[in-house]
Amino acid sequence: MSQPAMINRYRWYELVGIYAGIFVFLTFILAPFVEGFLVSLKPLSRLFSSPYRFWPENGSFEAYRTMWVSVPGFARYIFNSFFISIIVTAVVLALVVPAAYAFARFKFRGSGALLAAFLAVNMFSGAVLLIPPLSADAQLRRAEHLFRHDRAGCRLPDPLRYLASAHLHDAHPA
Repeated sequence: MSQPAMINRYRWYELVGIYAGIFVFLTFILAPFVEGFLVSLKPLSRLFSSPYRFWPENGSFEAYRTMWVSVPGFARYIFNSFFISIIVTAVVLALVVPAAYAFARFKFRGSGALLAAFLAVNMFSGAVLLIPPLSADAQLRRAEHLFRHDRAGCRLPDPLRYLASAHLHDAHPA
């Protein structure tokens, strides 16, 4: 005897609760995007006005038109963003899909360690993973006067800065 579909296992009030939870979750996730869009409709003179109004009084798409007209090369920037995102997505899919298939289908030596490493890295957001190098970079910027030449504005190239940063970190761990 087959079991009923999973959605039919819930009573009407359980479904209401599930969909209410989904609605609340999506409200918190999408609210910043809605707010950003509504702020973009405000005229510049009303951007920091007090009292704050959620719905713009004189909202218009003038800021979008102005952006396309006044920013030189804006169309190229948009094209570059789409081009890079499409290429990166295609490359990632071309590499990740066969790897995921291999992890799911085949047993090979080291697969558990590789999968654990992959999951450990993905447990943290990209912003959290950027904290150590940015912190080291900030430390190096504070200590950069030790490495400067006599000419103003002469700085170490990035690879040397990161090597010096690693040395500072080894010498003075946080």
